[in-house]
Amino acid sequence: MQPSAGLHRHSRVKEESAERACGDISKNLKVIIVKEANKRAQFLEAVSFATTKIIISADDQVYWGNNFLRYALLPFNDAHVGLVGTVKRVHRENLPLFSFTDILNYIAVMYLERSNFDLTATSNIDGGVSTIFGRTALMRTDMVKNSNFAHAYLNETWLFGTCGPLLVDDDKFVARWC
Repeated sequence: MQPSAGLHRHSRVKEESAERACGDISKNLKVIIVKEANKRAQFLEAVSFATTKIIISADDQVYWGNNFLRYALLPFNDAHVGLVGTVKRVHRENLPLFSFTDILNYIAVMYLERSNFDLTATSNIDGGVSTIFGRTALMRTDMVKNSNFAHAYLNETWLFGTCGPLLVDDDKFVARWC
């Protein structure tokens, strides 16, 4: 068997599994496949299918509580709000104490906790934030479903336009745009 044939079959199995899982939740959920390994291109493809006023972008390892949506959507009652971020919490893994992986897990947990304090402080001081992390972000569809956003999002550069387009820090771009 050729490697590409095996990879194709594996991705089709994942697609079918995702379609079943979404179908169990709601008939309105749709699985969209983007072959390119580019989060920005994948996001824009998904946005093109959006028909709601609010889009929620969430990573696959995120878990929401029972009342999450009710409270996360409340800020959109203010027409001036275009993007909503959430507090991030991490479940500490049960790893051998002081092992290399335990230390890395601890550093990751502290990074997210520190960012919660940083975002809360800057928002309370001057109303601004540097980033709404993409782990879970809610945004107004009309802010990201337009050709100006798509062009800028896919063609972002840095170092005075000499490097790019960027494939990272998409969440920082969205925070600046919205």
